[in-house]
Amino acid sequence: MAEEKIAERVDACLLDIAVNDLKTVPHDIFTNKINQLRGNYIGKLKIKEASSMSFTAITLKSLLGELKAKNNFKPDIIMVDYLNLVGSIRQISASDTYNAVKAAASELRSIAMEEDLVICAPTQTNREGVGADDFSLTEISESMGIAHYSDFIFGIIETPELLLKAQWRIKQLKNRWGDISKPSSFVVSTN
Repeated sequence: MAEEKIAERVDACLLDIAVNDLKTVPHDIFTNKINQLRGNYIGKLKIKEASSMSFTAITLKSLLGELKAKNNFKPDIIMVDYLNLVGSIRQISASDTYNAVKAAASELRSIAMEEDLVICAPTQTNREGVGADDFSLTEISESMGIAHYSDFIFGIIETPELLLKAQWRIKQLKNRWGDISKPSSFVVSTN
């Protein structure tokens, strides 16, 4: 997704305006909402678009250096849109997705440790997990290697019953920092 489209979605969520209405909202309402936000939010958001498989740990390391040098900016959290589209600097073969995704997960974890930051990189479930009312680490797509290198993994479960209530169930699947049974899962609103 283009950087501008992601920024539009973030703006729409923060301003509580439909994405399609962003360009037509009256200037005074827009300005009022921006002023209300200023007192409630602290932080900066940088968005960087990369094509599939062209983004690697080296790309990220370079981007972090550039942000620090040019903007005096060091992120606390990096959100990667989709782990399975991150390229590996070690595993070149695109046909070996198990090892390629495993290597990419390992490389991103190394950057997170070196730079003392959090990297959140979602993936999907495999065929067995699609549409399931529950799942475990064995239903991670492409590579169980993702589970080996991740410090914390949670699943988002959406059943027809939860969908009717506009809810998701969040389930801890792995947690190196604590007990995955406290809580093992909980329900959140998806407003």
